Amino acid sequence: MASTKPSGGGTRRKTRARRAVDEVPDVPRQEFVRPANQESLTPAQLAEDVPRSLMAKDPNLRSNIVCYSFADNAFKHIPGGGGDDSVVFHFVMEGCLLHKDGDEAASQLAAEKSVREDLRARRRALEARAQEAGKTVAEVEEEEGDAGGRNQFNFSERAAQTYAPLMRDRGISTAPPETLEFGATASRWEAYDCYRAEFERLKSEEESGGLARPVLRPEERGGEATVHSAACGWSLKLLERMVVQNAQDELFSDFRFWEDESDMYKPGGMGTLLPLWRFSDARAKRKMVTAVDTNPRYPDLVAVSYGSYDFMRQGTGVVAVYSLKNPAFPEFVYTMDSGAMCLAFSPAQPSLLAVGCYDGTVRVYDVRKGEDRPLYASDIRSGKHTDPVWGVRWQSDPMAKDATFVSISTDGRVASWVLSKNELQMETLVSLKLVQSAAGGGDGAAGSGPAGAGAASAAGAGGAGGAAAGGAAGAGMVVADDEGTLTGLAGGCCFDFNPFAPHLFLVGTEEGRLHKCSKAYTGQYLETYEGHSMAVYAVKWSPFHERVFLTCSADWTVKLWDHMTPRAVAVFDLETAVGDVAWAPYSSTVFAAVAANGKAYVFDLDVDKHDERCVQKIVKKAKLTHAAFSATDPILLVGDSSGHVNSLKLSPNLRRITDIPVPEVKKGEAAPQPPSRLEVEVGKLNAVMLAMDVRAAVPIDSVTGKTVAPAKAGAGAGAGAAAAVP
Repeated sequence: MASTKPSGGGTRRKTRARRAVDEVPDVPRQEFVRPANQESLTPAQLAEDVPRSLMAKDPNLRSNIVCYSFADNAFKHIPGGGGDDSVVFHFVMEGCLLHKDGDEAASQLAAEKSVREDLRARRRALEARAQEAGKTVAEVEEEEGDAGGRNQFNFSERAAQTYAPLMRDRGISTAPPETLEFGATASRWEAYDCYRAEFERLKSEEESGGLARPVLRPEERGGEATVHSAACGWSLKLLERMVVQNAQDELFSDFRFWEDESDMYKPGGMGTLLPLWRFSDARAKRKMVTAVDTNPRYPDLVAVSYGSYDFMRQGTGVVAVYSLKNPAFPEFVYTMDSGAMCLAFSPAQPSLLAVGCYDGTVRVYDVRKGEDRPLYASDIRSGKHTDPVWGVRWQSDPMAKDATFVSISTDGRVASWVLSKNELQMETLVSLKLVQSAAGGGDGAAGSGPAGAGAASAAGAGGAGGAAAGGAAGAGMVVADDEGTLTGLAGGCCFDFNPFAPHLFLVGTEEGRLHKCSKAYTGQYLETYEGHSMAVYAVKWSPFHERVFLTCSADWTVKLWDHMTPRAVAVFDLETAVGDVAWAPYSSTVFAAVAANGKAYVFDLDVDKHDERCVQKIVKKAKLTHAAFSATDPILLVGDSSGHVNSLKLSPNLRRITDIPVPEVKKGEAAPQPPSRLEVEVGKLNAVMLAMDVRAAVPIDSVTGKTVAPAKAGAGAGAGAAAAVP
């Protein structure tokens, strides 16, 4: 019997597998650890379902909000809380549809069914009654309707009552004003003296202020009605100004605050003109604006004369005085039998207004009186011009006792008028003689010139003729000999006095020549300029520079002159007849010109010496005749041939003012005095004159600061050294 031995191979394989597992590295082991505070649940509890309810109401919303009621003087609870901020309604539309299964729909269907049944029952009753009566249903309805008095249109009567607002009584008590008891006794003489002193005070204020409201004498006040009194008229005038300013609030706002911000982006310093008011009067209809002048003391007052430049259609004349405070109506209006061709305010007495007429007479009005009657008027007995008066200028002579003004006319005379106590006294100042240009005078002289300007040029062109003319004018005056003088007188069109030398004045003639005259040498010209080829319409001295003046003419040009040279320094061609030029009161290099094409031109020589800075069409069909700047405001006044005066505001580029340079203070020295405004403007204009393409024949010496002029020519030499003229 063989015996078997149990094999131990299986046991050895298990031992090797367990050893292999233990020897495998990085095998993660999971171990569940229960927290100490975790509640132990049974399997039944873990299998139980726990429901959770999600509500639309936010538990964080406030539900006890109250609001104070001023009507009940108590806090009121707001139902519903502060609202549900978590709910957003994107679209809400209330309709009239009802769900058919709802109670409201069931009640509405029942009501409609009841109405239909009532109508059927009424219809059957009507048919039965109609059959019994042998009538139609419509006849029965009509009879029953008339008998019953029912409204067949089923109108319903309604009444409404509006809410009656509550009335409240409110009372305010103020402190009583302080009172002072005063008593005195006065005799009739003391009362008379008080009235007389008040009258004298008002009279002195009137004389010192120039323009004042009318003052009546004490004996004239008693019998005058209040409605027709001067005080009532003055109050009504103030009210009228207030009403006009309120009605034209936009224009007055533009006048005060408008600034063209686009100026800073415009190339070359170009500017614009903003139209503001247009002055006109019904009495000046179909008349032309012949002159515009501003009052020297009251810059808001503007005087305008109306006449006609058409010599075949002459009529009456009108002078209107407007105010910028009331642009709708003129302050004063004066009428005359002949056309008013020119006017000027007196600088010394601003209430005096001189007017020149087409019939050759001159008149002087006192605008303080407001009467349509001149204070002075010339006639044949006292003296008058035989042709129209084209210009008047007041003269301020401190040695003269009476006021004086000067007029010019195409009859060839420049006359001086003295306002004596009773009448105007006329005196011929200069007779304008016709002068021909001297042959052989070279390129320089018109006839001959001051300080030997007839020497023509330094090159000696035409030396013999120029030397003869220069020798004849040894004292700087033109000699009108028999060969150069024609029969008759030259027609004067315009003139202007030098503001720095009141004895010097320039005259523009119909022939296009310019004559420099002096009140000290009334028998001859100091200089004759061959200025224009047609009539000279205006000549204006610069208010800043004593040697510079402007002229304009019908030959389409505006020319800039230095009265020490026979040639124009600069020429501006506007391609149409130029009616007037005017210097700006704030800058020595800015001036304006108006032309027959209805355009206004504004030049600034400091910015551009050749082209204008603004060209703007002002009127469409009319011609521009005259222009004037306001002395204090950035306003340009332009008159046209249709009887209107247009006020234009200049943009910032057109009214630039040069800053006064601050001198440098050196260490250890006293601070130097800064230059004045006049010195700055004169220096700016001098720099422009020297930089012109057409150089002046008399330049300024940069070393000595004096004017350099050509020397008198010798006996036919035609050349000379430059001499310094102070």
